[in-house]
Amino acid sequence: MKYIIVLIVIFIFFSCTRSTENENVAIDSQTVSKDLHDLYDSLMYTNINLPILIDSSNISVECIQQFEELARSTQGELSVVIDPAQLSSKIAEIIENNLSDNSDLLLIIDRTHSMKYDMLALKNGLEKFIIQMQDYKNLNIGIATYGDKQNKTFPWYEFVNFGDDFEAARTFIQNIEVHSGLGIPESVYDAILETSHEGFWNSKGERIAILLGDAPSHDSTKSSKSIKDVLNYANKNGVRMNIYSVVLGPKPIAITNKNGPVMQSKNFINSVYPNPTSGLISINLTNAEALTLEVFDSEGNKILTKQLTESQNRIDITNGKIGPYILRLYDKNKNYDFRRVIKTN
Repeated sequence: MKYIIVLIVIFIFFSCTRSTENENVAIDSQTVSKDLHDLYDSLMYTNINLPILIDSSNISVECIQQFEELARSTQGELSVVIDPAQLSSKIAEIIENNLSDNSDLLLIIDRTHSMKYDMLALKNGLEKFIIQMQDYKNLNIGIATYGDKQNKTFPWYEFVNFGDDFEAARTFIQNIEVHSGLGIPESVYDAILETSHEGFWNSKGERIAILLGDAPSHDSTKSSKSIKDVLNYANKNGVRMNIYSVVLGPKPIAITNKNGPVMQSKNFINSVYPNPTSGLISINLTNAEALTLEVFDSEGNKILTKQLTESQNRIDITNGKIGPYILRLYDKNKNYDFRRVIKTN
């Protein structure tokens, strides 16, 4: 970030200053303008990690917290999928962004009854990520399913190593049947550690586990395993795998909220200007409605929260540091919109 700030200062200085003392020093204004434009573009696409918006009526906050720690502590990533129709696309995206040739890929899937709609969507969109898998050479595929270890009516855990047999993996997923659980917590930690006995992790390339679930793990009262045990296994025992956690909504949006969509991208913002800015920013909304505005700096720190009810709004970040910011707006159902702005001085 210090490097970026120095560049901005240098570019602004050269673009606003003319040399009168040395006629041999010539500044190409088109080059400076292009450099500023390229710098602006790079800042606009700087990755800023924001806290996830959570509607606790549609998703388990405890599950979010546990799955986020599993992902963060293994250098993976957390995703939240509320619309089951987007699940297969999310898996394909994780594969495309993180997998390479000569890798191990393990899917760990909650198969309890609350996953009914997600499992159906997973089967319907199966080809999206099966085709994605086939782009990689020497891929080793494994699938584990789990439920509640306390439930003695159904087998709580199953694992199959398919090697590079994509057709067998496809058939296995198509034949997964959900079964009743005993409550919201499931045996998540137990299932991850149960895979440690399968001899699956052999690759010298990427070792990726994609965890799909909608419920948190049992605590110590119903499990001998803890998140610390999982992280020790993932990071220390010669395994070193990255966990990509995907938290799912327990029911489709249409069932949980009949008053409209929740936790989806919407078009709240009409314009944000000026951009780049010295700190005073105008935000024009598409409609005058009750929204919450949050402003985050380049490190993901929230520096401002404001309630908006008018279509024309102004905020002041003149005291903030130079660099990129994200403006995020959301409504009562956690539907959201955001814009990036660059502060130049």
